Formats: sequence, structure tokens, C-alpha cells
Amino acid sequence: MRRNAEYSGFAESITNLAHDNILFYTKYDNTYEIAKNELIADIYDNRQVAGFYDTMGWAAFFDYEFSSLMMLCIILLCVPLIFSAEESSGMIDINNTTVLGRSRLILRKTGACIIVVIADCVLFFAVDIAGFAVKYGLTNPFAPLYSIGSMVNTPFTVIILGGAMLTLMFRMIGALLAAFITALATVIIRKPLYSYIASGACIIIFIVSSQFFSLSPANLILSNDLLREFGAVDFGGRAVLSPVFMAIEGAVIIVIMVAIMIITDRRRIVKCTK
Repeated sequence: MRRNAEYSGFAESITNLAHDNILFYTKYDNTYEIAKNELIADIYDNRQVAGFYDTMGWAAFFDYEFSSLMMLCIILLCVPLIFSAEESSGMIDINNTTVLGRSRLILRKTGACIIVVIADCVLFFAVDIAGFAVKYGLTNPFAPLYSIGSMVNTPFTVIILGGAMLTLMFRMIGALLAAFITALATVIIRKPLYSYIASGACIIIFIVSSQFFSLSPANLILSNDLLREFGAVDFGGRAVLSPVFMAIEGAVIIVIMVAIMIITDRRRIVKCTK
């Protein structure tokens, strides 16, 4: 209760410090620091918690990350199967003899992969919400996200429910990235058993990269952490929130990997038909 009552003063102190920093960096013409502090001032200005909210259930929800591990396990099991089923059954040779089989199979597999990942993310999100609602009672979903004790520094000025949806969106992008890393390994290797081994190695590297590179899009899997603290990236002299930058970065990498998969598959088909 005391934290909520004093939050407006806390936010005002951050805003005032940001304005002081703007004046300081203006003397040295540091455009990025000016832009970053302008972003901070814009985010934290006039923030206040108008009431007293019971957010214990939501705090527990945002601290829970085990479902992310389960999502990666399902991706590791399902994605290689999607992209190697025809190889293991011998159907790939029959598919390559037809025009539609040669041209559209990889695109349909890509679509199936996207559907599986999105369904996976939505399912675990719904189960988490239901579980925490039963255990704690997820009250006050329309309270400000920063009314939760662990989220006082969040750069996102949204309601709690909006914060939950942001975690879902970021997690989807991270899961799609992990899925297409696995898919690319499968398309290149082609052998079902070896593709599972390679996919597992890729997932491990993917997770480990998040521990060494703060801007690795692998951090999107543990999306709850991205909402807690302010972080910005210098993007051509403009300050971009780190989670937003990682989401864009992840989306670009996904597009590149899908393009590589299509090119690799087309070259293999050409060799098979000669």
C-alpha cells in the first residue's frame, strides 16, 4: 500500500533525473543519450497508482517461467517431425515427381510449423492463466502493470492484462525463432535421427546465447523478465526499447531462415529431378 501511495513521487524523480540528463548530454551533443532520456521522461511522466490493488496472483504469474521450458521441449519434438516425415517414410521421392509436391511442400510445412508454435504458446499461456486464477485469483487485471511490486520500473505503460499479452507476443516470436532454427537444421541434415540431435544442440546453443548476449532474441522466450526493467538500444541515433528491438531482430532472423530453408529445399529438388 505504501509503495502504491508513493509511486507518483518515485516516477516523478525518474522523470526529473531524465530531464537533467537531457540538459547535460545536450552540451556534448550526444544524440543517443538525449533520445534515451527523452524516452524515459515520456514513459515515466505522470505515472501514478490511483488505488490499492491485490496483485499477488499476477506477481506470481509474471515470476513463472517453467512453461517456457515445456514449450521448447514440444518444439524440439514436433518441428523435426514436421520437416522430416517424408524423408523417413520415403514419400519425399513421390512428392518430388509432382509439380505441386516440389513447389509447395516446404511452404506448407512452414505454415504447419507456425500453427503448431502459435497453438503451443497460446495453450501454455491459457493454462498458466487458468492455473494462477484458481490458485491465487487473478484480480484487478485492469490495474497499471507498474502497480505490481516487481514491475515498478517497467517501460511499458499498460494495464496488467496488456502486460500479460505482451509476454505472450514476445514469447511467440522467441518460440518461432527456436522452431525455425530447429527446422533449418532438419532441412539441411534431412536424416530424422541426426536432425533431432542437431536440433537439440541448436536449442541448447539458442538458450545459452541468452546468457551471454543481452540483446539475443533468445531472451524473448523468458519474456517476463523483459517487462521488469527499462532498457534501450541505439538504433541510428534513436532510442528503441530493448524488447521491441529483440522482437524486430527475431522477426528478421525468422524471415532469413525461412528464405534459406526454401532455397535449400529447391536446390535439393533440382538435384533429385536431374
